Amino acid sequence: MRIMLFKIQGYDWNCPQHITPRFIHKEVQEALQDQIEEAKRLKEENEKLKKQIFELTNYEKQLACRKI
Repeated sequence: MRIMLFKIQGYDWNCPQHITPRFIHKEVQEALQDQIEEAKRLKEENEKLKKQIFELTNYEKQLACRKI
């Protein structure tokens, strides 16, 4: 049986000196532009639908109050 003993004096798992950036911010932004625009469009549509629901619910409440 053999045993090896290592004495480590320093360790940095993610040393930026040896990590090559694969993409720059501009490349990522360009690649995700369609998804960003779609998310914005869906958020706007969601807000419009929330307003419509609010208006319809209030209208129904007003009608219910008039029937009493």
